Amino acid sequence: APAMNIHRDPCCGRNFEYHSEDPYVTATIVSAMVEGVQEYGVAATIKHFAANNTEYQRLRSNSRIAARAFREIYARAFERVIRDADPYSIMTSYNYINGIKSSEDPVLCKTIMRDEFGFKGVLMSDFGNDSVHVKELMAEHDLKMHFGDPRSVEAALADGSLSRESVRKCVKRILEMISKTAGKRI
Repeated sequence: APAMNIHRDPCCGRNFEYHSEDPYVTATIVSAMVEGVQEYGVAATIKHFAANNTEYQRLRSNSRIAARAFREIYARAFERVIRDADPYSIMTSYNYINGIKSSEDPVLCKTIMRDEFGFKGVLMSDFGNDSVHVKELMAEHDLKMHFGDPRSVEAALADGSLSRESVRKCVKRILEMISKTAGKRI
C-alpha cells in the first residue's frame, strides 16, 4: 500500500482504498503516506499502475484509454509520487491497457515509469497475475508475486530471447530495496 487509483467508476469495488477522483489530491495524500512509511525503513508500494478501475473480470479487463487521458488522469498521480516521495516499489495492475497487459508493457514499465518518471525501485505484479513472466522481465518488471515461472525464464535465457543483463537489472533493484530496509528498526 498505498493504493492510489483514481475514482472513475462509482461501482469500483475498491474505491474505499483509493483517495480521490483528482490526480493532484491523490498524489499529495499518497506522497505524504510514502514518506512517512519509508522514514521507518519499510518499503511502500504504490499501486495499481494503472487504470485499474474495476474488479469485474479484473484479469481480463481491457482499459481502452487515449494517450492524453492516460497521461492526465491515470499516470499523473503516479508520476508525482515517484518524483516527490521516491517509493521503493510499485505494483502493476491486472488489467490490459489498450490490449497489452500492464506488467508486460515495455512502454509503461520502462519508457514511462523508468525513463520518463525516473522510477528506480522494484516493479512487482499483483498477486496471482496471469501475465507472462518472461515478457514482464523484458519490460523491466522485476518481481512476479507470489509465484513466477522459472522454467520459462531459464528457457528464454538459454535460447537468448531474454538477456542475462535484463535479469541482472531486476535482481539489482530487488537487492537495492532489501538494503534500504534491512536492519532498520521501527
